[in-house]
Amino acid sequence: MLAALVAPRPLLISNTDKDGIFPLEGVVDVHRQVRRIYQLHKASANLGLQITEGPHKDTQELHIHAFRWFNRHLRDTDEMIDIVAIKAFDPGQLKVLDALPGDERVTSIHESFVPAYDPEQFPVESESFKEFRSDSLASLAAKTFRAWPKDQDAGAVDAKLAWSCTADGVRIRKFDYTSQQPFRLPIYLLDALPATDANPNRPTSISDLVVLNQDEYEKFASAITYALSEGSLGDQDELQKRDGSDAWKELINRVSKKPGYAIGFVALRGIGPTQWGKDERADTHIRRRFMLLGQTEASMRVWDLRRAIASIAELGMNDPSGMTLQANGDAAPLAAYAALYESHIKGLHLKNVPTRNRFAPDMLNVSRFLEMPQLLLLAGANVKEMTIVTSQKDMSDWKSLATRLEKLRSESPEMMSCEMKIELAD
Repeated sequence: MLAALVAPRPLLISNTDKDGIFPLEGVVDVHRQVRRIYQLHKASANLGLQITEGPHKDTQELHIHAFRWFNRHLRDTDEMIDIVAIKAFDPGQLKVLDALPGDERVTSIHESFVPAYDPEQFPVESESFKEFRSDSLASLAAKTFRAWPKDQDAGAVDAKLAWSCTADGVRIRKFDYTSQQPFRLPIYLLDALPATDANPNRPTSISDLVVLNQDEYEKFASAITYALSEGSLGDQDELQKRDGSDAWKELINRVSKKPGYAIGFVALRGIGPTQWGKDERADTHIRRRFMLLGQTEASMRVWDLRRAIASIAELGMNDPSGMTLQANGDAAPLAAYAALYESHIKGLHLKNVPTRNRFAPDMLNVSRFLEMPQLLLLAGANVKEMTIVTSQKDMSDWKSLATRLEKLRSESPEMMSCEMKIELAD
């Protein structure tokens, strides 16, 4: 479609024959479809196809043909190229502006291609909220989460205990579960064993499930490593040992505040043991490949979280009063989306939630019908309590959300019973 919009102006489609990201068949198919548009414009001479041998790389052969194309259509000459394709300038020499103009739109122009949802628009009364909720869930199912496995194809979560141990009176258990075949993801459960009942097989239920982002996972892993090693980490320097010790003490304190309960920690796909890698460029390519499949890394992480919650139920560890999802930063929207679909979530504790979709993890199409404040309003209809912890001094978005939520709660408590708190981070 985008290529067709160029017609009837000159367009050269160039690629290599061994491109692992854009296969040859796809390039040829795009040219075939666009050629028909150029034929309708009687401008077939303005469309070109150039295929050279090579991988996914901007090769010299592609450069030479592009130079000839520019000569023909910009200089009206068909003269031969008699110089090799080398860089004539360093990037710094091509600099035009000392600073970007304050009104530049290049970095955000894609947000104007289709009408976006107005973040200031909230349902004003209970009836309009019911309609808004129904429409939003339908749009999410059709346009954002459509790639989720269907119920009949999801298969069993098959949650199994991988290992269990005790350190400093805290029981640590790792379970693995199946989110999508054949891949398995980890859930870690930590609970304090009373001195009077140090039974490592004592049953427990989960009060909180923490959705770890990558930074939090690394801190969590350093704490568990320290605990399992009993502090004798010979191959780590003193700073690493101290970081692990501090993180472990923090976990002990956290668990001790929930006597009789376990706290769960979940690492979704691409986080922790399944991290794609440390290369940011490679990570970007992987995120693009998710989109080519009609999904995103983030939308499938929401699925992983839902399967983790199902695993807890399968293990018989659901707290009868419900469970609170805790998440920070990029993980916070994932918890909010999961709360739309899971009935056993009683609370959300979200820290540093992005205020707009553009700052949140990628979700296909969502900005057409939903923004972050509206997402949390929808989640509020499924939970009893919600805490938003923010480091932003401007809390107008969250205060506006709290006002709308409280209005719906007073009008229709059977539909909206959530109590919301806004806290400023330390």
